[in-house]
Formats: sequence, structure tokens, C-alpha cells
Amino acid sequence: MFPRIINRYADIKEISLSCACPEVVEIISTLSDIRMESIDEVTSLENYDSDIRKILINIVSDDKFAIEYSLILCYSMMNDLLGADNEKDKSDIKRKYNDNSYLMEFVDYYKSLDVNIYDSLDELTSLFVDITENYKHVKLLKEMLENICNLAENIDIGEAAEEYHKFKKLYENYDGLNRKCIISKVYSLSIEDD
Repeated sequence: MFPRIINRYADIKEISLSCACPEVVEIISTLSDIRMESIDEVTSLENYDSDIRKILINIVSDDKFAIEYSLILCYSMMNDLLGADNEKDKSDIKRKYNDNSYLMEFVDYYKSLDVNIYDSLDELTSLFVDITENYKHVKLLKEMLENICNLAENIDIGEAAEEYHKFKKLYENYDGLNRKCIISKVYSLSIEDD
């Protein structure tokens, strides 16, 4: 029942709250940290790896990284784990992402990449136009996608980049709350099958 999230996996039942509920966000905004309290001992969950959850939460909690870098680190770790061939590789990956010097090196490397917002927006807009072109003639999608496609074809990239920078600056004011909501999501979705 909303805003509760209930996950069951083997003998584990986890109950958490959804940040889609304004009251939950209000509660989370007043907490100094978010943690999972365990009532029962896990006894029969083969694929459950609490280390992954802990590492993700440590990365997101670490405010020495901008939130976008924390999320990039989390994505990279999960991607590396999905590509791991065996338990030793997984263990090495977890150890790597638990190492603060590696995280700093990774973020410094990522910052050194020349990511040009204008080129990125131009490429995304072109990709979006290509996708909508293929589907805007489908009867059910025509009205919705035709207008979106026209907007994408006529967008002013410079104006969009300026709006992006304004939004990013405004968004930084909510980093603490966003981190708490992400941590809440990590807790609430960690034992789902997928």
C-alpha cells in the first residue's frame, strides 16, 4: 500500500517507503542519515550481497563527490559487476570501489574528459528526432510524437544549454535530500529479483 514498498525474496521481507510520497520526503529531509534496520537474520538467500548495497550507499553518501559523479561511480560499479566472470572478479571489483583513492582517481579522470554540453545536447536532440521520426506515424503515437519531434527539430541548443546550467545550479540546493532519496531507493530495491 502506497507509500510502502514491500519486497520479498527467499526468507527476507523488507519494508521501506517511497520518495514519491511528499510526506516521506518531508520525513527523510529531517533525518541525519538513512539506515536499514534488520529484524531477522538472512538464512537462505544465495544471490544476496549486502556488500554491494553498502558500497553503493557509501558512494552516494560521500558528499566530497558531486552527486552526478556519485551516480556515475555507482553505475560503473554495477556495470563492472554485471561483466564479472566469477566470484573473485566480483570481489576485486567491490574492493576497488571500496577504495577511496580509486574513487578519487576515477572522478578526476571523468572530470578531465572534455564533455561539451552543446555537443551533447545536439547529439541527444538528433537521436531524439531520429527515434520520433520512426514512430510518429503510428496512429496511437502520432499526435504526441509529432509535436515533440517538431520541438526537437527547432530547439535552440544555446538556450537549452543555458537552461541546463540554471537547472543544475538550482538542483545543487537539493543534493542532500536527493542523496537521501537515492539511498532510500537503494535500500528499498536491493532484494528485487532483477
